[in-house]
Amino acid sequence: MSVRSTHNVVLEQHRRQRWSTVAQSIMFEFIKSARMIWSGILEVAGLVPDQMNQSDSVDAGVAIVHNTARLTGAIRQVLGDPERRKQLYDEVAFLAEHTDEVLGRWAGVMLNVEVYAEVVNRHVEMVGDIAWIAGLPDTSRPPKDSARRRPLRTAPGL
Repeated sequence: MSVRSTHNVVLEQHRRQRWSTVAQSIMFEFIKSARMIWSGILEVAGLVPDQMNQSDSVDAGVAIVHNTARLTGAIRQVLGDPERRKQLYDEVAFLAEHTDEVLGRWAGVMLNVEVYAEVVNRHVEMVGDIAWIAGLPDTSRPPKDSARRRPLRTAPGL
């Protein structure tokens, strides 16, 4: 093996290791973003106790999300109370903006690798659902802010 080819092999290994580190960091950003969405919604719905360690919180969240009847009932209660509904709307609007930023920052990088494209696609679907939910209150009470009112004219299904 020549010095040049050895050098190329070392550079390629270094490039792959660097990419792996970057991809892992991006995946953690997507996971954190998805967890923020579920945690935020469950907190507003009053389904997650305040004093709980992270591991127990994740386990409790999974159990709650899988109990569709309980989750649906809690969300209906939130929607029936104007103050809690506004709190939910504010939380969902914040989460939609945050996840848009995460996707905008990293999706282009991750879509270049087939292994990660499916993860990005699922995250985009989740963000689209959250953005749709965030826009629901705006359809019945259009916001005064023209920047938020403008997308309503083009939103499908609204």
